[in-house]
Amino acid sequence: MGIAVGFSLREFLTPQAQGEKLITIMSRGQNYQITTEARTVGEVLAEQNFDLDRNKITLSPDSAVQSGMVVEVNRSITINIRDGGAAAEVVTSALTVGDLLYERKIALAATDRLDPSPESFLGEGMVLTIDRIVDLEVVETERIPYALTLQHDPAAYYGQEAVTQRGVDGQTEKTFLITYKNGVEIARVLLSQRVIAAAQQEIRSFGTKIEVIEAVEGRASWYAYKDCMCAAHPFYEKGRFVRVTAVNSGKSVIVKINDRGPDRSVHPDRIIDLDATAYRELAPLGSGTIAVKTELLR
Repeated sequence: MGIAVGFSLREFLTPQAQGEKLITIMSRGQNYQITTEARTVGEVLAEQNFDLDRNKITLSPDSAVQSGMVVEVNRSITINIRDGGAAAEVVTSALTVGDLLYERKIALAATDRLDPSPESFLGEGMVLTIDRIVDLEVVETERIPYALTLQHDPAAYYGQEAVTQRGVDGQTEKTFLITYKNGVEIARVLLSQRVIAAAQQEIRSFGTKIEVIEAVEGRASWYAYKDCMCAAHPFYEKGRFVRVTAVNSGKSVIVKINDRGPDRSVHPDRIIDLDATAYRELAPLGSGTIAVKTELLR
């Protein structure tokens, strides 16, 4: 009532042109006054560029304009909602973020995150982001790999292997508190764990008996191949073991033949080509080639 009287006094005290009327427009929490010669409310709103198809008004557009009139316009705006990673564009006349959530029947859990806050006023083109945060206890099982133990068997020839006890993987059960953001895991905390099946080690016997079939002297070169205790030989069967001894130092290594070489037609003095890993046990790689004795093992 007080507001209406204030508008009437202002109209009375403010000189106006013939036919002009002073009215107040209320829209989205803002009030402003205009003078108009329009005859209907619809014409006033058209002058102010209000789209009657998108906006709701408290009076009929055909209502006659009277000085001191208050016209309330529920102006619709476009808001972009990103809820749980899914995007949607909505048209609303809601005033605040909280009003929009109520209008769209969007519920929030205690752990969800909302930006901006429910008290924030909406504006054209605003982006409203809702991150759905969920904490779940999840039980997972993990494999416990079995350990391998080699036992030397002096009665078996070098390199022969036999499984005396088959290894069996174990299993552990872990309980995690996993945090998901919009369905994607962002954090996990280990709450507890227990072994539900113990692993059983595998035991293998490895032959260590040395019996030399033949011995040859010459030079050994090296190559970078598989980073293993292995070597290439011109004709020894792949899978056979050869003991290689450096003549100068007396150092020895046992290698497994897994490739062919060196080319005796190019390097007739070379009798074996060692992997760099094996060669390094006998001499620096910078030495290039060294004098060796090779012994083919049974």
